[in-house]
Amino acid sequence: MVIGMLLLWILFNGRITLEILIFGIVICSAICLLLSMITSQNLFKIDQWMLKRIAYRLRYYGVLVVEIVKANLQVMDLILTPGEIEIKPVLTEFKSVLKHSKLNVLLANSITLTPGTITVDLDRDRFLVLAVDESFAEDLDQSVFVKELKILDDKDLD
Repeated sequence: MVIGMLLLWILFNGRITLEILIFGIVICSAICLLLSMITSQNLFKIDQWMLKRIAYRLRYYGVLVVEIVKANLQVMDLILTPGEIEIKPVLTEFKSVLKHSKLNVLLANSITLTPGTITVDLDRDRFLVLAVDESFAEDLDQSVFVKELKILDDKDLD
């Protein structure tokens, strides 16, 4: 909670200086201390389960950024290739192996965030994806996103 508030403090200030950082830490810690006294909850407690959740999510977001960059390069290559290009858009459907609906939504958004693919429909665990080219639609049900989210799904960390 303190870290989230501190990030907002820095964002609202628009710059990072030692003075802003020190005041931010003091003010955010005081607010969290006051809130924990009012609600009788320990907001400063970080347990192993919470650290694992944070680690898995950071790992997923790293994979997402890498996949977005790779997809951008593929789309740029498709566009900038000289000569006649035969682009074959395709609408493909697949079923997800993920149990949690939140993770299916995250998968749908991840597919849409990567250039060249758009999730057109999500019905529980069935996805309908439009891809700019056939090569972008290959093995969507076994993509790196599904593998990473499956780790979260198996560990019940969503």
